Amino acid sequence: MSSVLIDLRRLTIVYGAAIFVPLAIGFLADLWIDVDFSLVIVAGFVSLPLVVFFVCRTALAEMERVVQLVAPSEEAEKDELVTERR
Repeated sequence: MSSVLIDLRRLTIVYGAAIFVPLAIGFLADLWIDVDFSLVIVAGFVSLPLVVFFVCRTALAEMERVVQLVAPSEEAEKDELVTERR
């Protein structure tokens, strides 16, 4: 049986990637254009909705996985009964 806990490592990776990628792009663009970190600030504001979206989506997927492990749907129970009868 798989773990019933939420995979925090997956959430952390999604959070880190969603924050790091836009900020890194903004930082590199600032270096390339030679401005005083104004694009990093813009990238930070742009990345906030992205982070919220991706982290919420990942958290909901993890919760769905845990719910299916703890209380499987009726179809999964029927499939399990048919498999046990064979």
